Amino acid sequence: MNGTLKAESNGMSLAALIFGILSLLFSAAVLPTFLFGPMALTLGLLSRGDKKLGSQASIAVILAAISAVISLAVTVVAVIVAVRFFSDSSIEIFRYIERTF
Repeated sequence: MNGTLKAESNGMSLAALIFGILSLLFSAAVLPTFLFGPMALTLGLLSRGDKKLGSQASIAVILAAISAVISLAVTVVAVIVAVRFFSDSSIEIFRYIERTF
């Protein structure tokens, strides 16, 4: 029974690591990070069972946290750029271009 539990936790920690890497790779495309990150975090924490977090699971949790920070920063920058782009001065530029051409 102990060997089966260890094999299951190794499989979960490997899956968590894969999801953590995918989360980090796609962190600029915000939506995949919000899908892969929580899966990496959940599988990483579930893989530990009653013992300490293994190295693969620890790396997965760290990658998920890093990708969440990157995604949050990308989202904030995108909102700031959108607000600045659609401000009144930008609309005036579009009206000027429309009148000239």
